[in-house]
Amino acid sequence: MFHAYQLHLPDDLRIFHYLSQPVYDGPEALVFDGRLSLESSLFARSYLFRQHWLEIFITFDDHLHFRPDTADAFPFVFNCDLTTPYVVFENQGYTVDLYLDLLVAADGTTYQIRDRAAFDAAQSNGIPRSWCDAVERETAWLVDLLDTQQFLPMLNRLAPFPQSISEQMLSTFEAGNITDDRFPDLTSYQFVSSTLFL
Repeated sequence: MFHAYQLHLPDDLRIFHYLSQPVYDGPEALVFDGRLSLESSLFARSYLFRQHWLEIFITFDDHLHFRPDTADAFPFVFNCDLTTPYVVFENQGYTVDLYLDLLVAADGTTYQIRDRAAFDAAQSNGIPRSWCDAVERETAWLVDLLDTQQFLPMLNRLAPFPQSISEQMLSTFEAGNITDDRFPDLTSYQFVSSTLFL
């Protein structure tokens, strides 16, 4: 089991438990497949990047076709969260969410950028300038990939999109929050994240 800890500033700490082995574990990223829940027919893939300031979450239907989130006004398949790069210690990973989201439709080229106002406000509320600059560079890199139709090939190169239901995909993703007794101490988490990324 792998535990991914994500801090949403200032003090909202979340955890995601990946019950299966990663489908890719390399210098660039960890990639996990799984079912959204035991009751759900939907599957998902999560890219936890070690060398980029983001993580990407993809949803599939039960035929492993890209499945848009039709509840949203913009039917996106790829949710790109701008975050600090994941730092991994054995079976645990740590990141800090940096507000900005880039949502991508199933065609791999159409996109929207969300929460720009929250990101801009955060820049005056203590987020290091170096982090903000890194997010801007990462966003520009993603937009360039989308504009040149290289976004899907980049993801597929790291871990080919699934063509059949694997053992990993039958395991579920689990999520928790600050009340979960499996969380580390929040002060320790902030120390780890700040010393590694400042």
